[in-house]
Amino acid sequence: MHDLSELNNLFDAEMWLRENYGCEFYPSSNNWLTSSCPFSDHDDSSPSFGINKEKNIFNCFGCGKNGDFIALVQLISGFDFSKTIKFMAEYSNVNLKDYSSDDFIYSKFRKAFEEIENQSTKNKRLIHRATLKIKKHLKVDFEKADQMYKDLDNLIFQEDYKQISKKFL
Repeated sequence: MHDLSELNNLFDAEMWLRENYGCEFYPSSNNWLTSSCPFSDHDDSSPSFGINKEKNIFNCFGCGKNGDFIALVQLISGFDFSKTIKFMAEYSNVNLKDYSSDDFIYSKFRKAFEEIENQSTKNKRLIHRATLKIKKHLKVDFEKADQMYKDLDNLIFQEDYKQISKKFL
């Protein structure tokens, strides 16, 4: 049985961005590769976008978008979560039948990442860290992770960032 973090690891974001968005990457510090930002809503004149293939994450200091490679593909392509997973699997030559249906429960947590886009930078980091903590519980105790997600979703709706910090960090 595989999990979605494995699909995230197998996806070659550098090659995909080179082939489809013309990104030219240059080595930077701490295993980061930098390039101009591929997001269409960000006119980048200097390299402010980076990927870390060791950690399988991206970050743009210019437009503030960041996350794992699943989030990267979803944000750039505009695909919903399910279509993003199918696309990444096909691109990476991964058979989705190797994934259990429980892995797709993770899709619930994408909503929290989508909420990040509408928040200040400080709140984005807070919600991102809280969501990562919930992800860790998915493998161990799904019911606890599900309840944590509901609590986080409710606190985001209430815009109670102090309580998010208290409860999740």
